[in-house]
Order: sequence, then C-alpha cells, then structure tokens
Amino acid sequence: MAEVLDVQAGFGRTAPILVGHSYGGAVITEVAAGRSDVAHLVYLAAFALLEGESVMGALTAMPKREVGLSAAMRPGPDGTSTLDASLAVPALYGSCDPVVAAAAVARLSPQPMATMIQAVSGSPLDRVSSTYVVCERDDAVHPDHQRIMAERCRNTVTFDTDHSPFVSMTKETADLLESLARA
Repeated sequence: MAEVLDVQAGFGRTAPILVGHSYGGAVITEVAAGRSDVAHLVYLAAFALLEGESVMGALTAMPKREVGLSAAMRPGPDGTSTLDASLAVPALYGSCDPVVAAAAVARLSPQPMATMIQAVSGSPLDRVSSTYVVCERDDAVHPDHQRIMAERCRNTVTFDTDHSPFVSMTKETADLLESLARA
C-alpha cells in the first residue's frame, strides 16, 4: 500500500508526503527517486530500499528470520501469489479486532511475484527527509529487518503492534502522519 498526503509548502504549492506500507515502501522509494518535490517519506513496516535493491534482494542480504507471512503465501501458476486467509490474519493483523482483521484480509488480492525482484532505480533517502515506523510484533516483515531499514531513514518511531498499524493503532498512526504533515 502506498499513499500520498499533500501538505502546503508555501506560495500555494503542495509538497507530497509519500506513505508506504510493506511492499509499498519500494513503490514510494521508486516514485521519490524520480521526483524533486517530495517533502517526506514514511515507511510503515515497509521496504526502505537503496538504489539497485529489490525486496527479495534486501531480504536475502539481511540475516535470515522466519515470519508467519512466508507460510501464508501461495504461489499461483500465473506468476502471482495469494495468501491463505487463516495464516494471513495472524501474520498481518495479529493485534487487530478479529472482525476488522477478517474484513481486511478479505480485501487482499493477488500480487505479481515479479514486483518482489524488481530493483528500484534510485534511492532518495540521502536527500528526502524520512521516517521509519518499526512494528515490534510484526509477523510479515521481521522487526529485525525493519530496524536495519530504519537505519537508512532520518527518524525512527516504534509501535508495539502488528504489521498493520493503520488498522491496529489507527489513532497513533494518524497522529504521526498529521504531525509530519504539519512539520
């Protein structure tokens, strides 16, 4: 998931804040690498990649860690992967209300596996302000891996929650994004 928040940057212009969750971190990295007007990058338990890195490349370069998301993934014959709902709920939404988690997992769709091996063409982390949100109870992107990627960002925030803080810690996530938009 990747989102764009527009904030006023004086003289009526807006400067986007890009928010990426999980694989969406690769998306905001690629977008910001090609733009000069991005105000801030926010990585929510996301892949903060360096130039030439892919999601799978980053994962294989880091110390091996087991996560529940791996067991939930089901490769398809068409080059996509889907998630086994019974295993995806604890991996992605382990701190969420069960009704909310069931509704969220029902909205998941297949993801092309090719996206996991595509390298980003640049990395804006040396020129764009960034915040990494480490989710300590994440069972999709291991917290140890998140801490490694957080070192690449200027600011780090830690939430004691699962992989989806925008669902499990809605107020705290919204407060963080609002504070960054106002800064």
